[in-house]
Amino acid sequence: MTERIVVLDRFPDEASAWIARAVLQAGGIVSEVLVDRPYVWPLPVVRLAVRADDAAEARRLLEAQRDASA
Repeated sequence: MTERIVVLDRFPDEASAWIARAVLQAGGIVSEVLVDRPYVWPLPVVRLAVRADDAAEARRLLEAQRDASA
């Protein structure tokens, strides 16, 4: 059986997504940075995906990181 993958968040740039991925990795959550570079639009679309089962905990970790950074 395959696991369901969900997009957790979208980011304005790749660096922000990789930082978020590092936060999740430190919390034991596997994630993947997805970058789409369409030919008709000059800016890439950057997303962070996780397993559906990990989504709630991933959101909690990222929210805690954002609160700590503020």
